[in-house]
Amino acid sequence: MYGDRGVYRPGETAHLVALVRDAQNLAPTAGMPVVLKLSDPTGKVIRQQTAPINAAGVVTLDPTLAAFAST
Repeated sequence: MYGDRGVYRPGETAHLVALVRDAQNLAPTAGMPVVLKLSDPTGKVIRQQTAPINAAGVVTLDPTLAAFAST
């Protein structure tokens, strides 16, 4: 998983992309659900979402970080 930039500040929207592959480096079947979990610096899960993978094995997440988010 990676973002469009290295640092996000509280109150901003992060644009994240994950590239999913199996042990043979192949993309899963399109539409397969993936559970995405976003955690804060202490390891607490602050957002969890299930999203389908596209045909290329890519899934995205665009969370808005709370104004009081830990840095």
